[in-house]
Amino acid sequence: MSKSKSKFIRSLQLRKYRQKYHKIVVEGIKIINELLDEYPKSIFTICGQSDWYAKFANSCPGTCEVIEVSEREMKQLSSLKNPPPVLAVVDAFSGDATAEDIQTDMCLYLDAIRDPGNLGTIFRIADWFGIRSIFLSPDTVEPFNPKVIQSSMTSVFRVKWAYRNIEDLVTEGGPLVLASTMDGKPMISFSRMQSGLLILGNESHGISKTALKIATDCIAIPGSMKLGAESLNVAVAAGILCAHLRSDNP
Repeated sequence: MSKSKSKFIRSLQLRKYRQKYHKIVVEGIKIINELLDEYPKSIFTICGQSDWYAKFANSCPGTCEVIEVSEREMKQLSSLKNPPPVLAVVDAFSGDATAEDIQTDMCLYLDAIRDPGNLGTIFRIADWFGIRSIFLSPDTVEPFNPKVIQSSMTSVFRVKWAYRNIEDLVTEGGPLVLASTMDGKPMISFSRMQSGLLILGNESHGISKTALKIATDCIAIPGSMKLGAESLNVAVAAGILCAHLRSDNP
């Protein structure tokens, strides 16, 4: 591999270069196989170690460059502590979520979610429950952060997203907006969410005052009053709430 190619791939670990080149790095056999099946034209370059290269190089689309690399080179390219045998440079594509989506289906608003693992998991949860649009506050972590991609698998490509201030999304008298809080109404009080917005807040500070003012109601996950944990991880809470609000509850 040329020094310039190696330098380019390593530069994509930084957000400013992902934005500059509109490319991201995806790592691991499973996620790259999914991309090859679903979005082959998005793949720009694949770098694989000898065993992977021998098995799969010939089956890669002719539109992408395939490079055999050594274990040492892979360690230099990878952002992971234990590098996988293959990584790919991919076009950073995604559909843009729009305010109109809230009128027709349940959507998520993520208010200052900072942990990449949580964001990636929430994308995967949304994908599982058929939630097609996620809105992110401007201070939420970037969806194309390598750790987000690893935890979301290919869900970050399937679910539309956009950075938006919540006050620009929702107007008075608009759709249902539920804020996930500790002191909200028990989730059993709410039936299937046909359309509207579920707000999930920051891991440490919860939902901002601005978002709470816009919410039409607050929803809570009931817990044990005697032995329960102080709070739930935001991705865990997202999974529980999405499971309830996407089911046909009475």
